[in-house]
Amino acid sequence: MQALTIGTANKKSFEKDDRKKLEAKILQSARTNRLKRGNGEDSTRTRKFELLGVSIDNVTMGDALDSVMQSLNQFQVRTKAKIFSFVNADCVNLYTKDKKYRNILNSNYRVFADGVGVRIAAKWAGEIIKDNVNGTDLFPLLCEKLCAEKKRVFLYGAKPQVVKAVAQRLNSEFPGLKVVGYQDGYQNSDNPEMICTAINRSEADIVFVALGAPRQEKWIAANQHLLNVKAVMGVGGLFDFYSGAVSRAPFWLRKHSLEWVWRLIQQPQDKARRYLIGNPVFLIRVFNSAFLSKIPTQFEKWLAIQNQKEDSRTNKIFRIQ
Repeated sequence: MQALTIGTANKKSFEKDDRKKLEAKILQSARTNRLKRGNGEDSTRTRKFELLGVSIDNVTMGDALDSVMQSLNQFQVRTKAKIFSFVNADCVNLYTKDKKYRNILNSNYRVFADGVGVRIAAKWAGEIIKDNVNGTDLFPLLCEKLCAEKKRVFLYGAKPQVVKAVAQRLNSEFPGLKVVGYQDGYQNSDNPEMICTAINRSEADIVFVALGAPRQEKWIAANQHLLNVKAVMGVGGLFDFYSGAVSRAPFWLRKHSLEWVWRLIQQPQDKARRYLIGNPVFLIRVFNSAFLSKIPTQFEKWLAIQNQKEDSRTNKIFRIQ
């Protein structure tokens, strides 16, 4: 277990233009919510939709940020930490074959829609996704809010040099943010009690867990009762991006939902199966769920109507006789 040492970030900061564009979207969302409240609408109520057995929150990035901060500021003593997760196309492929992972997601406080795949699936199901709420975009915006309110943060997961770089960068970019500790995902991985004890001693408000799905969700669920924190968020490969170990796609690619192409080019061996095989499998699954699976039901309804018509004609014949 390592204690945090504050250092100068050795990786370049998030692109300022990207941050400004994201913040502009959130400000617009906030204005819309204020208008809704003025019209008597409840803008804080979360809309959900189901995707192959998992209930997903359809919210804007601003709503997601507010939800996390509310879980910290409205936390009640002797209650369990609120758990936040993200679901993308790969996660859907995983949880359709993993009932335990699926059940954990359904028990979490919030499950955010991440990526173009989930947006397509939702559209086929008749739901319009409000925003691409992915962890990599949400993280720096959330850290700004955590910094402003002097919240305490613990980082768990990824390689030793990666998580250390994330901690150093956070202290460089958000001087008021209290990064109270970090732990890589390899040391003491077979001793979760020791890790949870270190987290509790740090008195962290929120823990970011970067072990990859579904491992991180299962770790959080299994150890939730040991954690004395207010919120836990599973963030997948976020630390690799934020540390600079893996570069993000340019904003114009992300804007057109093509970040997966960039990641495939960057890590062809690691991502080929996930994207070249996983993406088509995902689309087939959701297409079958949205359209093909409903064909028997529609046929049964049509057949029932035809039978009713036939019965009606038969009854008329008998009345005439």
